[in-house]
Amino acid sequence: MPTTAEAGLPGIEAIVWNGIFVPAGTPRPVIQILHHELVKAYNAPDVKNQVVATGSEVTADTPEEFAAFVRSESAKWSKVIRDANIKPE
Repeated sequence: MPTTAEAGLPGIEAIVWNGIFVPAGTPRPVIQILHHELVKAYNAPDVKNQVVATGSEVTADTPEEFAAFVRSESAKWSKVIRDANIKPE
């Protein structure tokens, strides 16, 4: 399989990421509580060790930082799809 640069898409970096989403309109206090509890759970030694053992890392972005990251990923991949004229099959 060619790299993205070999496929004519230089400068594209692809990473695997996961995140937790809630429905639009979820009250801010609920988001804050969920965020706090998820950060606590992901940083529990047994959970964190399992994640690290897969070669991954645990980050604890704020909900706002994660939303900005998702927007940037969406914009980046939308451009790649347009520029490469990728169509659904």
